Amino acid sequence: MLLAVLAAWVVAAVLTVVGWSVAGGERQPDDLWLLVVLLVIPGVIGLAVARGIGRWTASRRRDRAGS
Repeated sequence: MLLAVLAAWVVAAVLTVVGWSVAGGERQPDDLWLLVVLLVIPGVIGLAVARGIGRWTASRRRDRAGS
């Protein structure tokens, strides 16, 4: 699941960067850092959620195996 989230984020990031570079003119953010932050934050959140779900699922499996 973690790899699926990472792959989806990479595809979204590439599409965003391509769209940003093609848009040109007024649609470009004034600061490249804004673009980087807007790409990194959702990726980090998605990876954290995927990791949390993975740990939760693993702990449930351990609990079921122990009972």
